[in-house]
Amino acid sequence: MATDYSVHLDPVASAGPAGAHIAYCLVSADGELDLVTAVAFGASLDGAAAGPWGGAPLIVDLSAVTFMDGSALPVLCATHRRSHERGGWTRVVYRHRGITMLLRAAGLTARFPRYATVSDAWQGRMAEAP
Repeated sequence: MATDYSVHLDPVASAGPAGAHIAYCLVSADGELDLVTAVAFGASLDGAAAGPWGGAPLIVDLSAVTFMDGSALPVLCATHRRSHERGGWTRVVYRHRGITMLLRAAGLTARFPRYATVSDAWQGRMAEAP
């Protein structure tokens, strides 16, 4: 059972010729993503995908997640689908080998390739599996 979990939602602004706009939305989680925390994690991702910045690229930073089980996968897949429907994309930052193994076992490594940092995810630079 998870006892250490938090999630943060941060729209990241960027200035361009037309003025400031949301460049991407960042959802960061830490601790454990499991059956107990998946609902809260999903609510945060829903907020990112459906907020006023909906359609903006979404980066999910799981680099501080210490454990993740399969209960987080439907949430990630639904968010990925909603992002694409609204003209955006979803990229996931992760370092933990267990997350790589989980995504590989579920056949989701093509949908969620690994990005080593938020900056890499924003720039589309995929990383090798840990």
